[in-house]
Amino acid sequence: MHTFPNYNHWRNAITGACGLTLTASYCRERIAALGDSTNSSTRSFEETYGESYLAQVISWFQEAEREARK
Repeated sequence: MHTFPNYNHWRNAITGACGLTLTASYCRERIAALGDSTNSSTRSFEETYGESYLAQVISWFQEAEREARK
């Protein structure tokens, strides 16, 4: 796994390569999981990529959730 430089690259990877649909409910689930510091996957993600990138990914899920509600 690697980091993405911006929202469009991240979104294209999530929806294209990963084949996921960024529905509002899916985004809310991911925001909650990534915001849970007791979640082992979240801790691992933060240890690997850092706190600022974790915050960036959460903000991208928030943006995708707003887009899905339109």
